[in-house]
Amino acid sequence: MKNMRIYRAASVLLLLSVPILLGAEAKTLKVLQFGPVAVGKQAPALASWDLEDRVVTLAGLLKEEKTRAVLLAFYATWCKECRSGLQVLESGKDKLVQGGIRVLLVDHGEDKETVSAFHRQMRLTLPVVLDEFKEISGAYGVRGLPRAFLIGKDGTVRAIYVSEGADFAEQLLKDADAR
Repeated sequence: MKNMRIYRAASVLLLLSVPILLGAEAKTLKVLQFGPVAVGKQAPALASWDLEDRVVTLAGLLKEEKTRAVLLAFYATWCKECRSGLQVLESGKDKLVQGGIRVLLVDHGEDKETVSAFHRQMRLTLPVVLDEFKEISGAYGVRGLPRAFLIGKDGTVRAIYVSEGADFAEQLLKDADAR
């Protein structure tokens, strides 16, 4: 069992490194299962505070009229790989909103002051919830970053992303349409 985990981890690392080794533009990579979360299964519940001290829930976002799907994008301020994905989401947010996709950033294990300063520095306007004690991250099996989960209107996981490339926004729109 332990050898199988090592094999899987090495396979994922190899897949992630291929574009870098080839000098190609990084593509968005998906998996069918990540820890306890799998495509086609119910997503774990989410409730946390945003930067304005309001409670945000996944169920509440999914109930909004024009929402077809919610993207939960896990990141941290120290994660260099997360920055490019955040920039792609920020620049594509109008297109995603028009496509019915709500983006919710989930900060992995940091306090409100650190996250607020990072959002000001990066000029991010996307909504974020805090996961200071990593309870949400634990429910989604998130240990490495970035990680993102596309949740359909019915609460099931539509896609799991382990790498966010330049094509991330377009891939989200395709996956939101897939049944």
